[in-house]
Amino acid sequence: MNVDPAGIAQVLREQSAGEVLLPGDPGYDDAVRGHNHSAKRAPSVVFRARDAAGIATAVGIAVTHEATVGVMSTGHSARTLPDVDLLILTSALREITIDPKAGTAAVGAGAVWSDIVAAAAPAGLAPLCGSHGSVGAVGYILGGGIGPLGRQFGFAADRVRSLEVVTSDGQQLIVDDEHHGDLFWALRGGRHGLGIVTSITFELVPAATIVGGSIFFHSENATEIFTAYADWTRAASDEVSSSLAVMRFPDMEMFGPILRGRTVVQVELTHTGDEAAAEAELLDLRGWGEVLIDDVRQRPFAELVAEIPEGPGWTGAVALRELTPEAIRTMLGVVGPDQHVPLIGMQVRHLGGAMREAQGVENAVGGREAEYLVFLLGAPVPELIAGPIPRLGAALFDALSPWALDGVAVNFADHLDGSGRARSWPDAVRARLDEVREARDPAGMFRHADG
Repeated sequence: MNVDPAGIAQVLREQSAGEVLLPGDPGYDDAVRGHNHSAKRAPSVVFRARDAAGIATAVGIAVTHEATVGVMSTGHSARTLPDVDLLILTSALREITIDPKAGTAAVGAGAVWSDIVAAAAPAGLAPLCGSHGSVGAVGYILGGGIGPLGRQFGFAADRVRSLEVVTSDGQQLIVDDEHHGDLFWALRGGRHGLGIVTSITFELVPAATIVGGSIFFHSENATEIFTAYADWTRAASDEVSSSLAVMRFPDMEMFGPILRGRTVVQVELTHTGDEAAAEAELLDLRGWGEVLIDDVRQRPFAELVAEIPEGPGWTGAVALRELTPEAIRTMLGVVGPDQHVPLIGMQVRHLGGAMREAQGVENAVGGREAEYLVFLLGAPVPELIAGPIPRLGAALFDALSPWALDGVAVNFADHLDGSGRARSWPDAVRARLDEVREARDPAGMFRHADG
């Protein structure tokens, strides 16, 4: 059947369920661009939903027209969305309800982390978010969710209580551990091809204030700092979540006189214990090298959630089972501070801790066996993103293959093709996900969501 975009648009407009845009309409390009301008999206029809009922209506119309459907909230992903007939935008569904007594947040599909953090803080609570406040919560959680509190509290998906979902037949379901168990398992970590999540309820944690921040070192002894970090993380308590990075700061006034135009080594960390416990565990860090800036202190958790500007972007990652001296030498030999490479940052995140096992009801989260995650952030230059940066990433990941796991958590797999992203889950989990997707969306209507 040939899909009729004009026909779909007409029916959507007649239903008055939200804004409808076709290619060439004013606002179309802005609507499909998203936060990451490197991702390409060219849907035949764009529908900006006002509420969950509107999404259900749109899916029902798509079923009637045998149309494929994509979903986007904030568009942080660098993944190019397959050409779809109908792109449903959920960004208007930004409602947030905090229940201090239950210790939960119920948020709409368009809610972003900065707003959720601000809403939870007065109750002395925090979500298991990432470090970027403009990222959509739902897409982040559906892909697992690795954040600065993960080693103590697990993946964000581990804390989900329930989800409201529109399925491929246009039904609106409430999904939890007692209802639609196949979807409850699959949505928490399976990310795509299962339905459109319109709302999600998850547990918060008591971490409105926290010991955290960054220590910036001179980069001249990067190898020694990385080696010390590897040794330190092997003994670190689960109260500490941390990362170590080589950061290349552009020569811009906004970065201040110390960091502007400089390549440095940065330790970023959070500690969920009291100040005395944190100070005891973090004491040795400051002796690793020449300290340029040390802003680790007790602070509101919200201060650790930053905003990042819109623009072109490329990220890539590989999961490691261990961080050996040889792996460190290999890594720094390709993208270390002495190398002239088109990267903003190369970061090693320490995983493990509570992320090794599901916290509560079993789910589809992949990547639990990783101890470290090597993450690359490319320079925001379209010409470099088109070729040189991905080639550099591929070269590094190939060089690290002796220490790497076969796949990487799906939220970090945007740089991979379909077969590469499929390896984000262990074989048994992937097979079970495929079964649920086939049962819940037999026609393959839902294409990869772009949170």
